[in-house]
Amino acid sequence: MTSSAKPSAAEGAARARGGGGGREREQKELIGKFDLAIQQTATAIAEGKSAEAHKAHAHMSQLRRGFQTIPPALREALADVESDYARIQQWQRWGDGNRRQQLCEELEVLPETGLHPDALATRVREIQVEWATLDRLEARPERANEGIDRRFRALCHKAIEPAKPYFEKRDELRKQGSEKPACSSPKRAPR
Repeated sequence: MTSSAKPSAAEGAARARGGGGGREREQKELIGKFDLAIQQTATAIAEGKSAEAHKAHAHMSQLRRGFQTIPPALREALADVESDYARIQQWQRWGDGNRRQQLCEELEVLPETGLHPDALATRVREIQVEWATLDRLEARPERANEGIDRRFRALCHKAIEPAKPYFEKRDELRKQGSEKPACSSPKRAPR
């Protein structure tokens, strides 16, 4: 066949089957990946590993977008995983919400504890790290703008406020110390 000749009907059909076969192969691969993602999500949920469950569920959701309709063979497993995932999210939000409330309550009384300013600042940082960890485990945006998040940020500022004069004075003394000329060694009398 020359390059300018039209392909025969048989060649066209073979190409169509090959193209369809490629598409069919891609669809089978997608189904396999989606099934694996469902299993990984279910396993993470069953083991109580919420961070892994969130990650696996996000991957599963991304793969899900590749389907116009979910294959019938996977619908039941998907429905079970989605139900379990919703339940674990609900429990996690409840538990994390309680812990967030405890952290806010601790921040409220922290200025009155009489801690040294450095210890106070360290404790506020520890609480902030724990808060950020809860955000990460829940797969929440870092700076959610919910009421409790605003309250938390305000309490962090309020908790550190009594230590500000100490830190300002320390900074001032450090600056004064760095502005002194280098000391020269005293001259010794000749022997």
